[in-house]
Amino acid sequence: MDEQKMIELFQTHKGLIVDIARSYAPNFDVVQDIIQQVYLEFIRKCEKKNWNQDGNLGPLLGQMTKFIAMRQWKKYQSEKGIHFQRLGEYLLKFQEKRRAEHDPPPNDAEVAAMKKCIEKLTSKSRQIIELRYFLEHSAKDIAIILGVKENSIVQSLGRIRAKLKECIVHSLRSHFEN
Repeated sequence: MDEQKMIELFQTHKGLIVDIARSYAPNFDVVQDIIQQVYLEFIRKCEKKNWNQDGNLGPLLGQMTKFIAMRQWKKYQSEKGIHFQRLGEYLLKFQEKRRAEHDPPPNDAEVAAMKKCIEKLTSKSRQIIELRYFLEHSAKDIAIILGVKENSIVQSLGRIRAKLKECIVHSLRSHFEN
């Protein structure tokens, strides 16, 4: 099968691929990774097998997408879990040091980076972080306090942790490069 025909067949079924990928991985970046992986696997399989170009390859692409999506989402979740676990450890360190010393020592790069990054957050994000990590409220309690749904708080905490992680990593890189 020639390359142009493979591309056309893939493009014909791209809507199906995107829909299946989204159903397994509701994250835009992961969906894009899945689409790329499906395309590469499809090309590899086309080169190995001589499929009927006129036949419907939708079921094959659907199965490929399903298996790749499940694998990619599992990988994403495990990687995300590690990052959030590390971020949680940073937050706990910061909380313990703040309680013990009120202000972090100026020579502690991690704590200084955490404080700087927390200060950069919006007031609502800072309030959520304070309620969760400093005052130790559950997501349900925070939702009641702020008058929103618990799921909204859980999602907000996830986004805030991701922003903090990115900021802290950037800040620490800058600190150690100087």
